[in-house]
Amino acid sequence: MLRLDQLARERAIDNPYPHVVVENALDELSGLNADFPWKDHFGPTIRMDGDLTAGDPGYEELISQSSAYGALHRQVYSIEFIRVFLELFRSPIQRAYENGELIADPFALRIVPEPIEKRVSGRSFVGEADPFLYPRFDIGYGGVGYGLHNGGRGVHIDNLPRLISILVFLNTPQSMVGGSHRLYGLRGSKPVLKKEYHPVSGLLIASLQSNRAFHDVEPIEAIDGERRAFYMAVSCSEPIWKKEIHRKLSAL
Repeated sequence: MLRLDQLARERAIDNPYPHVVVENALDELSGLNADFPWKDHFGPTIRMDGDLTAGDPGYEELISQSSAYGALHRQVYSIEFIRVFLELFRSPIQRAYENGELIADPFALRIVPEPIEKRVSGRSFVGEADPFLYPRFDIGYGGVGYGLHNGGRGVHIDNLPRLISILVFLNTPQSMVGGSHRLYGLRGSKPVLKKEYHPVSGLLIASLQSNRAFHDVEPIEAIDGERRAFYMAVSCSEPIWKKEIHRKLSAL
């Protein structure tokens, strides 16, 4: 499971936008790697070369048969999970709400700790009159070409209902060329690389999303094995960030 007590003591890095980096963020790492699904258990790609998410037959089988994955599933789909990550970014969230970047105050929204966002065709948002926060948990892997053909396919932001994105690496890929998680600042209307995090087993990168939280995956040119990762998120049931009005940035 995630070491939430350790996470709660971390401080956000502001440059290029608020994010937290934690080493050794997972307990039972060996068990999670030992029980990592075979490739034929994964569904079609969502963001990685193969993905499993709540509702997929392979996902439901995994969390029922693996104690390590079952415990992690229960932790992600909990009120505590969302509250820990909200507190991590309390100050920048409050600033974003006060200056109008955030349409709603996340701390005033109710929390629904359930798998709301499942595998669907296209985008699907709940869109209720009473917006709420909810978590998401995806399991996946990437190989040669990841970051070029999927994984955002270049510099991008996450969708506007996404409040916080959390990436956790399960392994340290061998002989990998590319594959880093990269964060960008802006020089005028041009994204400029500011931070680069190479996959290391147990490394967690959580970032506050916005309409200018630009990031990408450095395309993998070569790898021995696969780049294993968990993708977790705290999202709102409707868009929570103000839409980008700058034409060039909006195109990204």
